[in-house]
Amino acid sequence: MEITLTGQSGLLITAALLGFVLGAVYDIFRVLRVVALRGHIAAFLLDIIYWLICASATFIFILLQNDGKLRALLLIAEVLGASLYYFTIGAIVIKRVEAATETVRRQTRAAAVAISRPVRKYGRAAGHKIAKKGRAVGSLLKKENNLLQIRLKVHSKMMYNLIRPTKKPKTDGK
Repeated sequence: MEITLTGQSGLLITAALLGFVLGAVYDIFRVLRVVALRGHIAAFLLDIIYWLICASATFIFILLQNDGKLRALLLIAEVLGASLYYFTIGAIVIKRVEAATETVRRQTRAAAVAISRPVRKYGRAAGHKIAKKGRAVGSLLKKENNLLQIRLKVHSKMMYNLIRPTKKPKTDGK
């Protein structure tokens, strides 16, 4: 069955819209990268997930709209739709997200400094008091250790060992 010119143009517009939507999905992944996930491994995993979504969406689109017949023009229209989103709305969205993220990070740093300043101040004072008490306890322990090093008298020369104890008489147990 032959596809008409209006059918082809509708198919191209639908493919471009799919590309536009996939561009929006890519922006979601870019926002995740900017805000939460940093590093090469996270970027790699996000890219893999994104391309799996793109491949699945394109496969289902071609299967449903074009009876599974792959046409290069559909893929080109999809790429053009994604590029249109990326260079228009996507550029605006990512600039706004980066600015908002930087503002939140700056405010978080300022809050952390404001919270940690008194903690450090009073923690330092408490640390000095604890160290002073620790030195006093250490001094006492050192004196106790020195006293423990003094030996007792030799066992055979102690007075109470020279006197033999008398044996107690046995009782009947009553």
